[in-house]
Amino acid sequence: MTPIDRPRTWRFASHLRDTDLSLTHHIALLRDCYRATATEGPLTTRAMVVLPQSIHAVWQLPATVEPLPRWQRFTKTLMRHLPQPVALHPAWVAPVMSEDIPRTVADIHAQPVAWRLVEQAEDWPFSSVHRLGVAA
Repeated sequence: MTPIDRPRTWRFASHLRDTDLSLTHHIALLRDCYRATATEGPLTTRAMVVLPQSIHAVWQLPATVEPLPRWQRFTKTLMRHLPQPVALHPAWVAPVMSEDIPRTVADIHAQPVAWRLVEQAEDWPFSSVHRLGVAA
């Protein structure tokens, strides 16, 4: 796939492996790691949600940027700074076609509901649904 043909929007998910650590207790650290990753080059977050054991996101990247290494730098930076050693399952990355972006963003925002953490996506504090003003 040439850079011109490559999708520019990607869906990511990373899940903690066998730990009692909750990512939601480390939101400030997670935000710092995200900011560090975002300063590496152009990056637009279309959706992001942090659950106790996982992170889900939809990122828009330039066509010339390989998505998986960028996501891995973000998660590795986070893992290095957590107060205890944590392992991640391999990252899940999938391209999102233009016509699927709204549905994918809604799905990301609905993750806390799907995991029965809240009844409405807007009730989950660790979500870009608040910044975007979009109900899932």
